[in-house]
Amino acid sequence: MIINLEGQKDEPSGYDILNRAIFYACRMISSQKERDFTKQHYNDLNRVYSIWICMNMDQCIWNYVHLTDDALLAEHRWKGKLDLINIVLLGLPGKLPEQKEGYELYRLLGALFRSCREIICTDCAG
Repeated sequence: MIINLEGQKDEPSGYDILNRAIFYACRMISSQKERDFTKQHYNDLNRVYSIWICMNMDQCIWNYVHLTDDALLAEHRWKGKLDLINIVLLGLPGKLPEQKEGYELYRLLGALFRSCREIICTDCAG
């Protein structure tokens, strides 16, 4: 498994973040050739996760983008792993969400990043 974690201070306005996440995930897949497998041993590909955390969003957001197989004409099960490319997009609001079920991850990340921002800002001011 290969994991790429990207933090953004907010949702970028100069480009579509999903396009960048797809690009990063594809690069992580293609970089495995000759490093993690050789020749035509594509079954040795490792699963990749590209996780993007955008802060200062209006609400808590959690999207999971992955490959699917939609049979359009005849049903056939192609051999292979649909779970090789995984993209997770998380949006954190400026303030911590309420303490209720389903928001534990956001509270943890929000507290962690707020602590990091406070440490960084304190160090910069000194």
